Amino acid sequence: MQSGHPVLVVTVAPPQPGQRAFTLRKDLTVTTPGASSKGYPAGTIFVRYPGRTEIAEPGDIRALEDRYAAEALESARTAQVNRDEMVRKRQAPPRSDTLPGPHARCGDGGGDSQEGSVMSSAQLYDTIGATYTVTRRTEPRIAARVWAALGDARTLLNVGAGTGSYEPSDRDVLAVEPSALMRAQRPADAAPCVAAAAESLPFEDQSFDAAMAFSTIHHWQDPIAGLREMRRVARRVVVFTFDTSDPDRFWLTRDYLPEATALRACRVLASLTELARAIGARMEPVPIPWDCADGFYEAYWRRPEAYLDDHVRRGISVWARVGPDAEQRAVHSLRDDLASGRWAERNRDLVDLEMAELGARLLIA
Repeated sequence: MQSGHPVLVVTVAPPQPGQRAFTLRKDLTVTTPGASSKGYPAGTIFVRYPGRTEIAEPGDIRALEDRYAAEALESARTAQVNRDEMVRKRQAPPRSDTLPGPHARCGDGGGDSQEGSVMSSAQLYDTIGATYTVTRRTEPRIAARVWAALGDARTLLNVGAGTGSYEPSDRDVLAVEPSALMRAQRPADAAPCVAAAAESLPFEDQSFDAAMAFSTIHHWQDPIAGLREMRRVARRVVVFTFDTSDPDRFWLTRDYLPEATALRACRVLASLTELARAIGARMEPVPIPWDCADGFYEAYWRRPEAYLDDHVRRGISVWARVGPDAEQRAVHSLRDDLASGRWAERNRDLVDLEMAELGARLLIA
């Protein structure tokens, strides 16, 4: 395909009943493939440039979306650099002998720096995301809570969508994910995915019935800005996240990895109450089942041996954030306590629980 700036992308036929045309910007519309028309195969795409029209293959649709969204992503990154610089100028440098405080600009924690540079969310998942789908899957009991909170929304934007977990199959979904590696791992039948940042969503106001974000806002450069963007483009917002203000709530953080509290808190730069207030959301607790299928940080609260498995840890960004020294210290200490029976003694009240309250929250606006 020749270079140039596309002004309109459409399928030959209009969307069929139940299909959706997503407006990325006023001058670009992408529709899901319709029936064949005028002799062209189903899903044939016209790309209209100033002064000419070209025909694209159906498989080109994601590449076109990614190319078009790149401008917005680059603009968001530039804006974030400026915001970070303003924050740095207004804050005193952190003491080197303490963990980062809850309002320090510290990237995603002290362990994710490479020669002093801060690793972005996209960079992190481009690094650790290769085996993400092995342990990170939709937990149906949590999904039921998320989907119920979406109400009767038919069109849905999934922000920070990753590989597509928790995307309901009975709704019209469009995903946003900045990491190329994570986008590449989305199933072939997953919703179309645009490369963009939460803080600068390339969509018109009120384009969607609802917007959702699952366990992702602690990776965003500016969570409040991202939440407000979700509120701008959708009539309803549903966010699954964690209240990490109490480090004693989860034994792994309390006894083995205290760095987790500091890095998560400093990343968000706001309390859960402040995040909810930014979009006028209410908060609902979400208990974690003991056999949770989605292997996020708190998922194995009754299965401590899982944290000794390198494959499990690779699917949890916290371990990459804290760095190899903290990770190995925590793993060795946990292994010793499991062997000696000390873990079982400390946590004997968990053995018979089916669900645990570990700070998981839904923000619903």
